[in-house]
Amino acid sequence: MKTVEYFAAENIIRLIEQLALPQEFYFVDSYDYETTARHIRNMTVRGAGAIGVTAAYGLAQGLQAGEDLDIVYNKLFA
Repeated sequence: MKTVEYFAAENIIRLIEQLALPQEFYFVDSYDYETTARHIRNMTVRGAGAIGVTAAYGLAQGLQAGEDLDIVYNKLFA
């Protein structure tokens, strides 16, 4: 079981929904870099390592979708 997982072929990021713990355990899928950025901001993903990996995957997600690097970077890291 991984905290963060990237499915490159589908361009989907899967995260453990940290906000539901410890009462519930489930995953959420992020289908675009803007949603991924929102998950980082609202603490769906927690911990420095997991946040860093999620941001890197979000960058890959945006670029794979053909988005401009500067726009994706600013959305994820601003």
